[in-house]
Amino acid sequence: MSKAYREKRKLERWKTKAMERGEILRSERKERKRITEQRNQLKMELKEALARLRELDTRIGKQACLAKVDVVSLALQLFLVAHIGFGRPKVPAPSGFSQRTHLEL
Repeated sequence: MSKAYREKRKLERWKTKAMERGEILRSERKERKRITEQRNQLKMELKEALARLRELDTRIGKQACLAKVDVVSLALQLFLVAHIGFGRPKVPAPSGFSQRTHLEL
């Protein structure tokens, strides 16, 4: 192999690697830009939601949402004290006579 041929092959390999590297870097830049924009959008939405929550707090004069501890204690009170459940029907108590026999008498 001549020296010119080796140099030409070396240059071709370098070009191929450079093009692959460039494609990878461009795709990484695009991905980074997309992630940054998405993060900024989510941050802005969070700030707006917190501002609305603060506005509701001031408008109502108390907290707009309950803390987790308050929710759990309220649920326990409803279950244990008020006997309110998830809509499970109560089984009727057994009676000495049925409706039909009562109507026939």
